[in-house]
Amino acid sequence: MNDERMGIVRLDYEGRTVPLRFTWRAIDTLGRVGIGELLDKAGSGQPGDMMATAQLLEAASGGEISVDEAMNSAMPFAPVYVALLKAWSLAARQPQGATPGNPLNRLWTSSKRLWGRLTGRG
Repeated sequence: MNDERMGIVRLDYEGRTVPLRFTWRAIDTLGRVGIGELLDKAGSGQPGDMMATAQLLEAASGGEISVDEAMNSAMPFAPVYVALLKAWSLAARQPQGATPGNPLNRLWTSSKRLWGRLTGRG
C-alpha cells in the first residue's frame, strides 16, 4: 500500500525523513476539535503559532519529533505546516473504496426503501 492510502506524509526534517500520520491515539489525545484549533493557531501568525505547530508535529510524528526539538529547530515553517495539513486531510477523509457512513444507517435506509416498495409508497 502506498503512503497516501495509509494516511502517511513523508517530511524531510533536518536531514531525515519523518513519517507524519494522525493515528487514532494522536487524535484521541488532542481531540478532533483540538487538532483543528491547533491547525488554525499554527497558520494564524499570532503569538503561540510555533508552539501549536510543534505540538501537532509531535502528535503526527508519534513522538519522533518532540515539542522541544521542534521549537529549537531551524526548519522553515511552510513545508512543516503544509505536511501537517496534508496529514490531517488524509486522516479526516475516508480511504478510497471505503463504504461511507455507519452500516446501521445503510440498513435503516434499505429497510425504509423496502417498506416503501411493499406499501406502494416508494
